[in-house]
Formats: sequence, structure tokens, C-alpha cells
Amino acid sequence: MSDLSCSSLSFPDMVDSIVSLSGRAAHFIRVRSSIPRCFFLLGFALANGVTAAEPPITSLVFDPAGNSILAGSQSSVMVHEWPSLRIKRTVSSSLVLIQSLAFSPDGQKLAVAGGTPAETGVVEIRSWPTGDLLAVHEGHEDTVQSVAWIDDKTFVTGGLDHEIGIWNVGLQKPIRRLRGHSKGVTGIQVIAGGSLIVSGALDQNIRVWKVETGELIRTLNNHTRAVNELKTQPPGQGKNSGVRRLPIVASVSNDRTVRLWQPTIGRLVRFCRIDAVPLALTWGPEGEWLAVACDDGNVRGINPDTMEVAVKVSVSDAWLYAIATHPTDGSLAVGSRQQRLQRLTEDELVNK
Repeated sequence: MSDLSCSSLSFPDMVDSIVSLSGRAAHFIRVRSSIPRCFFLLGFALANGVTAAEPPITSLVFDPAGNSILAGSQSSVMVHEWPSLRIKRTVSSSLVLIQSLAFSPDGQKLAVAGGTPAETGVVEIRSWPTGDLLAVHEGHEDTVQSVAWIDDKTFVTGGLDHEIGIWNVGLQKPIRRLRGHSKGVTGIQVIAGGSLIVSGALDQNIRVWKVETGELIRTLNNHTRAVNELKTQPPGQGKNSGVRRLPIVASVSNDRTVRLWQPTIGRLVRFCRIDAVPLALTWGPEGEWLAVACDDGNVRGINPDTMEVAVKVSVSDAWLYAIATHPTDGSLAVGSRQQRLQRLTEDELVNK
């Protein structure tokens, strides 16, 4: 593909690409073949300025027992003791960049997703807690940005090659490919008992797909800039926990909004606009609050019932690329540049 001129991109598109280039999607890797060379080099320079000497933490996940937090960065997964954050061990990977981590529902397998920018997307399946390599899956033509499990043997991937893949562990090729996004896929969630996939992408759209057939059910297009991440609200354990309700998925975007959706019926529930670009998000253990990691180094706590920002906590002077909630105590792990990992308590995030 020949290089385009810089004038072929509008200014908003350039801003979106720079944010995505430098954000949680590992900086200079965003769809190199589809942006002009001069602009790619600009994104590369900005990215190096942000990451400094050490690559940032791009993905976080707690182990099933909540005793460790796993931090994905360039070509390795660091296992930290929780809550001390002491490094227990490092799991090396063949991936040039690691973009997403996810445990299978039974907690016995870890998916490590990423790849080589503009070349290949790869998912390693590793046993847990040993970290032994069980399988390697290649099939995307650019890095895998997000991975989620459908069940203990099946998972789904979203890549910067615009495609979504559904895989069985151990099979070399995806059992189904889903096409419809016009730009890279940045977020994947599985809802409705494993029957539906929700995807978000750089094309500003959120799409809902049937797992069984790969059929595109609907497109949600309220965002006006790239979607950075999606997260499904966990089921509550409070007084209304027995009430059957539709699943809610939260999205964050370069348009500086946080939006709540009911994808099964295509409804935008509510949203808020904040004064920074939200790069990643996580829910409270019972879905009672949202925490959003932003490009200004702050974590914002949001009440999902009102979508009001309840608190803003300063964590870093740099962009925050990843955030995760402890499964029981509500504390937070936040990852930023130079492989810096920090802990926030629930009291720091939620106004009591």
C-alpha cells in the first residue's frame, strides 16, 4: 500500500490516531499500513516520549484467588503479590507486545494476547498457576488488542486487522471470523451467558454479534471518536441481586465520554463527559461504581446510577493505560508508564 499524504487525514482523525497510538494499545502500533508515513513517525516519536526507558503496563488482571495481580507489558507478564505489589516472578512470552490478559472461567488457563505490530496477532494459552505454555494461536494480521473467554475451551479475540476471531483452545485456525468493523478492534466482551459478543473499535462503533452464527445483530454508533475499552458490569450481590436484568456494558472513548449500554436491546442507558481522555475502565466488585483511568494521570470514580464523577484521584503525572478491581475487597491496581504499578483502596475512590 502506498503512503498517503498527511493532508489526507482530517485533524480529528489525526488526534484520535495519536491518542490511540500512544494509549493502552501499545503506542506506535495502531494500523501502520493505514496511516501516512509522516504521521506514523509522529505517533512513534510521541509514544517514545511517553514511555521513556521502560514500556508501560498495558493490561492487568487479578488471579482467580485474588492473591496476585498480573501485569502485561512488553514480552512478559509480571506476577505481583497482592497487596504488597512485590514481584513474585516473571512469565516470559514470545509476543513482541502484550496487549490483553484474561483468565478462563475455571481459572485454570490464562490467555496472553498481543503480537507484532502490522505483522501478526498471537494468543498464548498458558496453564495457571504454573504458567506453562499450552497452545499458541496465530491468525490475525495485526496485534490482538483484546481477548475474552466464552467458556473454558473457547475464546474470542479482537485485532487491529479489523477482525474478530472465535477460537477453540488447541485448534490452529479460528472456527469463525467476524468482519464488519472498518478499523481496528480494541475491546471485546462476552455477555448473555456466552451467546453474544460485544466489540468496540477505532471506527467509533460498538457492534453486537451472535456467537453461534457470527451474525451481526446491531451497531451502536453514539461515540464520535475511537472506542478504547469495554467492560461488562458484574452481577450485584445486594438486595436486588435476585432480580433478572439485562447485561450492561460500559465503554470509554477518545470523545471523552463514558457510556453505559444494554447491548441485547441496543439501548444507550446513560453517559457522562469528562475533562480527560479515558483509556481504560473497571467496575466495582458488585457493579456499584466505575473507575476510569485517564490520560491526565487521574482515576475518576463514577456513580453508574447518575453518571456523576464522585471523586478524582491523582495517581501519576503520566497516562494510565490499565486498571483492574480486586475481586473481593474493591481495591484497585493501576498501571502506567515505566512498568509502574500502584494500588488504590476503595475508600480512596468512593466518597463515603
